[in-house]
Amino acid sequence: MRSTVILVSLCLALNACSSEPAEVDGERVSEEPFELTPPTEVAASQMKVYINILVDRFDAQTCLDAQVLEYGGKRGDNGHEVHRSYQADLECLDAVEAELLSVGFELDVEQTYVATRDNGWVERVAFERDEDGETGTIKWVEVNP
Repeated sequence: MRSTVILVSLCLALNACSSEPAEVDGERVSEEPFELTPPTEVAASQMKVYINILVDRFDAQTCLDAQVLEYGGKRGDNGHEVHRSYQADLECLDAVEAELLSVGFELDVEQTYVATRDNGWVERVAFERDEDGETGTIKWVEVNP
């Protein structure tokens, strides 16, 4: 996914993804639009790893068909942060939400749960259920001091 983000950013910066033919010194170089390369097998297998992290952490076998929307980390003032978001069916969302209370999470605000560990590690999990009543989003953030 990271290579896809880098490729898209590069394309946007170079305006190479335009459906218009490229121009060099006022002359069109190609009449064919630029096509993005599909994700590699490595990227697909990495997405499966991110799904397994969700399944293992929250003992949610029903989440094996979830889709990774975002995954990334950064070092900030509060420590190292890891952000993840997944699109999944309601069975997955319900399974994760049920598990949260059994592993030390507490309801913070509506559909957002927080767990704070002794070493200052904080996990926050938020749910957004889509209007279609069939799917939703899980947003999971970890902050490690």
